[in-house]
Amino acid sequence: MGKENQQQSSDMVVRDERLDLVKAISISLVLIWHLKPIRIISGETPHTFIKITSFILDQLYLSLTLVAVPLFILTSLFILFKKLQSLGYQYLLRRCKHLLKVFIFWSLFQFSIYYLISLLQSIISNTLFSWYIPNFPVYRLLIEGGPPLPLVGGSVFYFLFILIVLTILAYVFHLFIGKKKSKFKNHICVAIIIMQAVYFEALNLTGRGLSYLQLENFLIYIPIAYLQIQKERSISSRYSLFLYIGFFVFGLQDIFLRQIGYNPGVYSRVSIIFGALAVFSSCLNLEYWKASDSVNFLSRYSLGIFAIHKYWQFLAIFTIVKLSETTDWLKNINNISIINVLAIFVALVTISLTFGSVRLLSSSPFQRFIK
Repeated sequence: MGKENQQQSSDMVVRDERLDLVKAISISLVLIWHLKPIRIISGETPHTFIKITSFILDQLYLSLTLVAVPLFILTSLFILFKKLQSLGYQYLLRRCKHLLKVFIFWSLFQFSIYYLISLLQSIISNTLFSWYIPNFPVYRLLIEGGPPLPLVGGSVFYFLFILIVLTILAYVFHLFIGKKKSKFKNHICVAIIIMQAVYFEALNLTGRGLSYLQLENFLIYIPIAYLQIQKERSISSRYSLFLYIGFFVFGLQDIFLRQIGYNPGVYSRVSIIFGALAVFSSCLNLEYWKASDSVNFLSRYSLGIFAIHKYWQFLAIFTIVKLSETTDWLKNINNISIINVLAIFVALVTISLTFGSVRLLSSSPFQRFIK
């Protein structure tokens, strides 16, 4: 994530700081989604205001933050198509090699952390340690890049697996469509985008949204990224407004579908397509954008932040759980406010330790796995 738009002398490509902003926004949304720092404590008989506030907050998490992964993918494919124009097949090999190394490294690390936690649990509970991972198919272990961890859920490295596959498919698409006339290229891209959007809509209206792991969620971003490169300019601000309107309207539809018990899917939603493209085009429209130090940090180390944050989140939650078993004031701390104070604490600790870890790793031999 964080390495793609760095200036490389061999590529002779000037770093586009607008893409730094896209990646900074994306990794910030990932952190917000996983940590959910602001949570409302409803209680047994919540006031109407509390119920409404909690509902709105939940919908914002489900709508706004989930554009993060599509944004990362769109940015990566955009850069891929741009580099293929000048570097061709050599860039594809280099890119796939890098992604594969990163995927293998973090998958092995995920397995190591899982077994370390399992070993400690077996020692504490005086039970037999087992290498067996229950209720989890082998193919999912490979696709997701390792087993889920207690308290924080599944591995995030499915993203890397999907990105490797998409990178190869995007190159095939580049070879196929590159021989067509410019106008015909645009028509093909638009047709594919419309067909997949209709497919998403049909799935959601029948309550059959795709799993977040499925490749079909992200195929649409290949023609979207290619079309952006072909146009050689971003969508104008005037049309970007329609993208935000589409995001809002289809987002309301998603809320309605969830309320009637349908599963609109995580990424297989038209609202997510509109949202990702709206943010991406808005950032590219910033002609005189100069990235700040914080944006540069988030962008450059977005991969490391993405990979590491759940480990610190686990440690923070685990510590609170264990302390709550013996400390009365910690059990009652959430009674002082309708805001979940412990969630804010976990978020602050996780972010601080994640950023600190990334800083340390950036000066180590492991820096190639975090940017």
